[in-house]
Amino acid sequence: MIAVDAGPAILAVAARRTPGLCCVFADGALLPVRDGAVDLICFAQAWHWLAGATRVIEAHRVLIEGGRWAAWWSHAREDGKD
Repeated sequence: MIAVDAGPAILAVAARRTPGLCCVFADGALLPVRDGAVDLICFAQAWHWLAGATRVIEAHRVLIEGGRWAAWWSHAREDGKD
């Protein structure tokens, strides 16, 4: 598993909390990963921050054939309650 983030402080927390995790300081739209090396890419509330011109191309580049892309966002409840 590789954690990629443009925030070194976040990566430091991830490394502390997950022994053995490989943390890489990088832009998610310019992944330092070889072509076809990844079977799953996950974005948690970050996809919209990446360069629109390159993010899909980059995700496709690093995914293996048949690989998966997953993302999730938090939204305010429709009823306005917390």
